[in-house]
Amino acid sequence: MYLGYIDDSGRYDKKKQMFEVLSTVLVPDKMFNQMEVDVGVCVADVIPEDKLERFEEFHAWELYGGYGIFDGIEQEKRFQAIKDLLSIIPRNKLAVVYGAVNLPKLQCHPYGSAAPTDIAFRLCVPAIDNFMSTRQSESTLEYALLIADDTDKEKRSRLKKSFREFRKQIRPPNWEPVNWYLHDDMYFGSSKDSIGIQLADLCAYFIAKHLDEDQSAEGFYEIFKNEIAFSKIEPG
Repeated sequence: MYLGYIDDSGRYDKKKQMFEVLSTVLVPDKMFNQMEVDVGVCVADVIPEDKLERFEEFHAWELYGGYGIFDGIEQEKRFQAIKDLLSIIPRNKLAVVYGAVNLPKLQCHPYGSAAPTDIAFRLCVPAIDNFMSTRQSESTLEYALLIADDTDKEKRSRLKKSFREFRKQIRPPNWEPVNWYLHDDMYFGSSKDSIGIQLADLCAYFIAKHLDEDQSAEGFYEIFKNEIAFSKIEPG
Protein backbone atom coordinates (compact mmCIF):
# COMPACT_ATOMS: atom_id res chain seq x y z
CA MET A 1 0.00 0.00 0.00
CA TYR A 2 1.15 3.50 -0.84
CA LEU A 3 -0.04 6.55 1.08
CA GLY A 4 -0.53 9.46 -1.30
CA TYR A 5 -0.35 12.65 0.76
CA ILE A 6 -1.81 15.69 -1.00
CA ASP A 7 -1.62 19.42 -0.36
CA ASP A 8 -1.58 22.62 -2.39
CA SER A 9 0.65 25.68 -2.31
CA GLY A 10 -2.24 28.07 -1.69
CA ARG A 11 -1.76 31.75 -2.49
CA TYR A 12 1.24 32.73 -0.41
CA ASP A 13 1.70 35.99 -2.36
CA LYS A 14 -1.39 37.15 -4.24
CA LYS A 15 0.48 40.06 -5.86
CA LYS A 16 3.44 38.13 -7.27
CA GLN A 17 2.54 34.43 -7.33
CA MET A 18 1.93 33.17 -10.86
CA PHE A 19 1.41 29.46 -10.17
CA GLU A 20 -0.72 27.43 -7.83
CA VAL A 21 0.55 23.91 -7.28
CA LEU A 22 -0.95 20.73 -5.89
CA SER A 23 1.57 18.04 -5.00
CA THR A 24 1.34 14.42 -3.93
CA VAL A 25 4.06 12.58 -2.05
CA LEU A 26 3.75 8.80 -2.44
CA VAL A 27 4.98 6.94 0.64
CA PRO A 28 5.15 3.12 0.84
CA ASP A 29 3.45 2.29 4.13
CA LYS A 30 6.48 0.30 5.35
CA MET A 31 8.53 3.52 5.26
CA PHE A 32 6.12 5.57 7.34
CA ASN A 33 7.65 4.81 10.75
CA GLN A 34 11.11 5.98 9.73
CA MET A 35 9.64 9.11 8.16
CA GLU A 36 7.84 9.92 11.42
CA VAL A 37 11.10 9.50 13.37
CA ASP A 38 12.92 11.81 10.92
CA VAL A 39 10.27 14.51 11.33
CA GLY A 40 10.45 14.14 15.10
CA VAL A 41 14.21 14.79 14.95
CA CYS A 42 13.52 17.98 12.99
CA VAL A 43 11.11 19.13 15.68
CA ALA A 44 13.76 18.60 18.34
CA ASP A 45 16.37 20.47 16.29
CA VAL A 46 14.37 23.60 15.44
CA ILE A 47 11.76 24.15 18.18
CA PRO A 48 13.06 25.62 21.46
CA GLU A 49 12.11 23.66 24.55
CA ASP A 50 9.85 26.44 25.82
CA LYS A 51 7.80 26.28 22.58
CA LEU A 52 7.46 22.50 22.27
CA GLU A 53 4.05 22.33 23.92
CA ARG A 54 2.68 24.92 21.46
CA PHE A 55 4.18 23.33 18.33
CA GLU A 56 1.57 21.76 16.02
CA GLU A 57 3.00 21.42 12.53
CA PHE A 58 5.59 22.39 9.94
CA HIS A 59 3.62 24.81 7.78
CA ALA A 60 5.78 25.72 4.78
CA TRP A 61 5.17 29.47 4.60
CA GLU A 62 5.56 29.87 8.36
CA LEU A 63 8.79 27.86 8.50
CA TYR A 64 10.28 29.66 5.49
CA GLY A 65 9.24 33.14 6.55
CA GLY A 66 9.68 32.85 10.30
CA TYR A 67 6.03 33.30 11.20
CA GLY A 68 3.78 31.76 13.84
CA ILE A 69 5.56 29.27 16.07
CA PHE A 70 8.79 29.96 14.14
CA ASP A 71 8.81 33.69 14.92
CA GLY A 72 12.11 34.54 16.61
CA ILE A 73 13.93 31.40 15.44
CA GLU A 74 16.98 32.34 13.39
CA GLN A 75 16.82 31.85 9.65
CA GLU A 76 19.79 29.45 9.53
CA LYS A 77 18.03 27.08 11.91
CA ARG A 78 14.71 27.29 10.06
CA PHE A 79 16.32 26.74 6.68
CA GLN A 80 18.26 23.74 7.99
CA ALA A 81 14.94 22.25 9.16
CA ILE A 82 13.50 22.72 5.65
CA LYS A 83 16.53 20.98 4.14
CA ASP A 84 16.26 18.11 6.61
CA LEU A 85 12.55 17.66 5.98
CA LEU A 86 12.83 17.78 2.19
CA SER A 87 15.82 15.41 2.28
CA ILE A 88 13.44 12.71 3.52
CA ILE A 89 12.18 12.48 -0.06
CA PRO A 90 15.40 11.60 -1.95
CA ARG A 91 16.79 9.59 0.96
CA ASN A 92 13.78 7.26 0.80
CA LYS A 93 13.23 7.68 -2.97
CA LEU A 94 9.67 8.90 -2.45
CA ALA A 95 7.92 9.84 -5.69
CA VAL A 96 6.44 13.31 -6.04
CA VAL A 97 3.64 14.07 -8.49
CA TYR A 98 2.38 17.57 -9.12
CA GLY A 99 -0.01 19.61 -11.23
CA ALA A 100 0.30 23.37 -11.54
CA VAL A 101 -1.92 26.13 -12.83
CA ASN A 102 -0.60 29.27 -14.48
CA LEU A 103 -2.90 31.79 -12.81
CA PRO A 104 -2.51 34.73 -15.24
CA LYS A 105 -3.03 32.45 -18.26
CA LEU A 106 -6.05 30.83 -16.60
CA GLN A 107 -7.78 34.21 -16.38
CA CYS A 108 -7.52 34.57 -20.16
CA HIS A 109 -9.54 31.41 -20.84
CA PRO A 110 -13.33 30.96 -20.93
CA TYR A 111 -12.96 28.63 -17.92
CA GLY A 112 -10.99 31.27 -16.02
CA SER A 113 -13.31 31.03 -13.02
CA ALA A 114 -12.45 27.34 -12.48
CA ALA A 115 -10.80 26.49 -9.15
CA PRO A 116 -7.01 26.22 -9.71
CA THR A 117 -6.58 23.56 -7.02
CA ASP A 118 -9.20 21.35 -8.66
CA ILE A 119 -7.55 21.72 -12.07
CA ALA A 120 -4.20 20.73 -10.56
CA PHE A 121 -5.80 17.75 -8.80
CA ARG A 122 -7.31 16.55 -12.07
CA LEU A 123 -3.85 16.64 -13.62
CA CYS A 124 -2.44 14.53 -10.79
CA VAL A 125 -4.96 11.70 -10.38
CA PRO A 126 -4.30 9.87 -13.70
CA ALA A 127 -0.55 10.36 -13.15
CA ILE A 128 -0.72 8.78 -9.70
CA ASP A 129 -2.60 5.81 -11.12
CA ASN A 130 -0.05 5.49 -13.92
CA PHE A 131 2.81 5.57 -11.39
CA MET A 132 1.09 2.86 -9.39
CA SER A 133 0.80 0.70 -12.49
CA THR A 134 4.60 0.53 -12.51
CA ARG A 135 4.67 -0.70 -8.89
CA GLN A 136 2.83 -3.95 -9.59
CA SER A 137 4.31 -7.43 -9.47
CA GLU A 138 3.04 -10.92 -10.28
CA SER A 139 2.68 -11.76 -6.61
CA THR A 140 1.46 -8.49 -5.12
CA LEU A 141 -1.00 -5.79 -6.09
CA GLU A 142 -0.15 -2.31 -4.82
CA TYR A 143 -2.74 0.40 -4.26
CA ALA A 144 -2.54 4.07 -3.36
CA LEU A 145 -4.72 5.61 -0.67
CA LEU A 146 -5.06 9.36 -1.24
CA ILE A 147 -5.06 11.59 1.86
CA ALA A 148 -5.58 15.35 1.52
CA ASP A 149 -5.70 18.30 3.90
CA ASP A 150 -9.25 19.01 5.10
CA THR A 151 -8.89 22.63 6.23
CA ASP A 152 -10.99 24.10 3.40
CA LYS A 153 -14.43 22.44 3.37
CA GLU A 154 -15.41 23.80 -0.04
CA LYS A 155 -12.14 22.60 -1.54
CA ARG A 156 -12.59 19.21 0.10
CA SER A 157 -16.03 18.80 -1.46
CA ARG A 158 -14.70 19.78 -4.88
CA LEU A 159 -11.77 17.37 -4.75
CA LYS A 160 -13.99 14.55 -3.52
CA LYS A 161 -16.34 15.09 -6.46
CA SER A 162 -13.47 15.14 -8.95
CA PHE A 163 -11.96 12.01 -7.43
CA ARG A 164 -15.23 10.14 -7.82
CA GLU A 165 -15.37 11.13 -11.50
CA PHE A 166 -11.94 9.57 -12.01
CA ARG A 167 -12.26 6.56 -9.73
CA LYS A 168 -15.73 5.17 -10.21
CA GLN A 169 -16.91 2.34 -7.99
CA ILE A 170 -17.42 -1.13 -9.40
CA ARG A 171 -21.10 -1.28 -10.24
CA PRO A 172 -23.05 -3.11 -12.93
CA PRO A 173 -22.81 -2.98 -15.85
CA ASN A 174 -19.25 -1.61 -15.60
CA TRP A 175 -16.93 -4.11 -13.89
CA GLU A 176 -13.67 -2.49 -15.05
CA PRO A 177 -13.15 0.81 -13.21
CA VAL A 178 -10.69 3.33 -14.58
CA ASN A 179 -7.79 4.28 -12.27
CA TRP A 180 -8.23 1.02 -10.41
CA TYR A 181 -4.81 1.23 -8.69
CA LEU A 182 -6.35 3.90 -6.47
CA HIS A 183 -8.27 2.96 -3.33
CA ASP A 184 -12.03 3.32 -3.88
CA ASP A 185 -12.24 6.44 -1.71
CA MET A 186 -9.97 9.34 -0.79
CA TYR A 187 -9.63 10.59 2.75
CA PHE A 188 -9.05 13.92 4.43
CA GLY A 189 -7.08 14.71 7.56
CA SER A 190 -5.73 17.66 9.47
CA SER A 191 -2.24 18.70 8.47
CA LYS A 192 -1.57 19.24 12.17
CA ASP A 193 -1.93 15.49 12.68
CA SER A 194 -0.30 14.29 9.46
CA ILE A 195 3.41 14.57 8.75
CA GLY A 196 2.74 13.28 5.22
CA ILE A 197 0.46 16.24 4.43
CA GLN A 198 3.07 18.59 5.90
CA LEU A 199 5.68 17.11 3.58
CA ALA A 200 3.34 17.55 0.59
CA ASP A 201 2.78 21.16 1.69
CA LEU A 202 6.52 21.82 1.68
CA CYS A 203 6.87 20.30 -1.80
CA ALA A 204 3.99 22.31 -3.24
CA TYR A 205 5.31 25.53 -1.69
CA PHE A 206 8.81 25.21 -3.12
CA ILE A 207 7.62 23.92 -6.50
CA ALA A 208 5.44 27.04 -6.75
CA LYS A 209 8.42 29.23 -5.88
CA HIS A 210 10.51 27.38 -8.48
CA LEU A 211 7.88 27.99 -11.16
CA ASP A 212 7.67 31.63 -10.05
CA GLU A 213 11.46 31.78 -10.63
CA ASP A 214 12.14 32.80 -7.05
CA GLN A 215 15.89 32.21 -6.94
CA SER A 216 16.08 32.78 -3.18
CA ALA A 217 14.28 29.46 -2.61
CA GLU A 218 15.67 27.46 -5.55
CA GLY A 219 18.07 25.46 -3.39
CA PHE A 220 15.17 23.84 -1.56
CA TYR A 221 13.55 22.72 -4.81
CA GLU A 222 16.88 21.24 -5.93
CA ILE A 223 16.82 18.85 -2.95
CA PHE A 224 13.89 16.79 -4.24
CA LYS A 225 13.52 17.68 -7.94
CA ASN A 226 14.99 14.35 -9.12
CA GLU A 227 12.18 12.46 -7.37
CA ILE A 228 9.44 14.24 -9.33
CA ALA A 229 7.79 11.43 -11.29
CA PHE A 230 5.22 13.61 -13.06
CA SER A 231 4.59 17.30 -13.58
CA LYS A 232 2.18 19.21 -15.76
CA ILE A 233 1.21 22.86 -16.06
CA GLU A 234 -2.09 24.17 -17.40
CA PRO A 235 -2.96 26.21 -19.35
CA GLY A 236 0.05 25.27 -21.44
